[in-house]
Amino acid sequence: MLFLGTKKYPDENSFEGFLSANGGASNAFTDNEDTVYYFELTAEIDKVLGEGLDRFGSFFTGPLFTESSTLRELNAIESENAKNLQSDVFRLFQIEKSRANSLHPYSKFYTGNKATLLD
Repeated sequence: MLFLGTKKYPDENSFEGFLSANGGASNAFTDNEDTVYYFELTAEIDKVLGEGLDRFGSFFTGPLFTESSTLRELNAIESENAKNLQSDVFRLFQIEKSRANSLHPYSKFYTGNKATLLD
């Protein structure tokens, strides 16, 4: 969601376009305790790093969270969750979590879906 437009850079593809023009890429992932956002640039640093950091920082200071991008992202999360339900790695991980103390957050299901996020 954060990569899909900010108050300063409202175009949903602005950051991706900037990265592509400067030989870069970005991604994000959520681990057990952290969500990690990152980007890289392969262009000459002195020319583009400042703008890259400004664009990246605006995700956290002025995200848009438009209705259309939110709905698309919810559908993407739903698809990823459905795919994970068929993964033996995720199934084994969930078995491990189910053996933990049920009062501890670790015991909860690992990924969300459209219903859990909407509720």
